[in-house]
Amino acid sequence: MASGMGVRGTTGRCYGFYHDLLECQHEYQKTLLSEGKDSKPCSERRQDYFECLHSRKELTRVRAVLLEEAKQAYEAKHGKQAH
Repeated sequence: MASGMGVRGTTGRCYGFYHDLLECQHEYQKTLLSEGKDSKPCSERRQDYFECLHSRKELTRVRAVLLEEAKQAYEAKHGKQAH
């Protein structure tokens, strides 16, 4: 991942998120050394990067949509509420 190269020789799809996370971590280290702060400012960028890699939130949303569509189709076909 550090090279930024994807499978087809172009920039990898998650490299932008990786690069943002890396920059944030470098800034955090500078701030930590100079000011002595102990916070985690990069957690949102880390979450974005992992979402890009694994698509867990996206897959959860897709499953919920498909389940709701199936429920509505069942209700339309049988004319009653599915339990």
